[in-house]
Amino acid sequence: MRISGISLLVDDQDLAKSFFVEKLGFIVKEDIADKQTGHRWLVVSPTHTNNVDIILTLAPTQQKPLIGKQGGEGVLLILQTQNFDESYQQMLAKGIEFCESPRMEPYGKVAIFKDLCGNKWDLIELY
Repeated sequence: MRISGISLLVDDQDLAKSFFVEKLGFIVKEDIADKQTGHRWLVVSPTHTNNVDIILTLAPTQQKPLIGKQGGEGVLLILQTQNFDESYQQMLAKGIEFCESPRMEPYGKVAIFKDLCGNKWDLIELY
């Protein structure tokens, strides 16, 4: 068994798709709309890995308060890179909001950034 995906609540699937594709360089793996129910299955993934997909889930009314808070006050997801400095500069150039300057930790170089909904992510290069 393995974890193949995580559902990320969003309030606009088109905006979320644009953010992940245009700003983070993810690919769209699936984008299937059911015209009868209005449900849309939208899956994105980093281009360099096929380990865990992100399902951009339109939050129903009762879950809207959770948008951007799925990790509480902490980091929800970790985006690993082979070249931290290059990825960091590319993300800055695309307007990604970082919560801190890059820092060195015993396990690697890391900085926290926010996605379009406000969820916190680690950008990390492991040693």
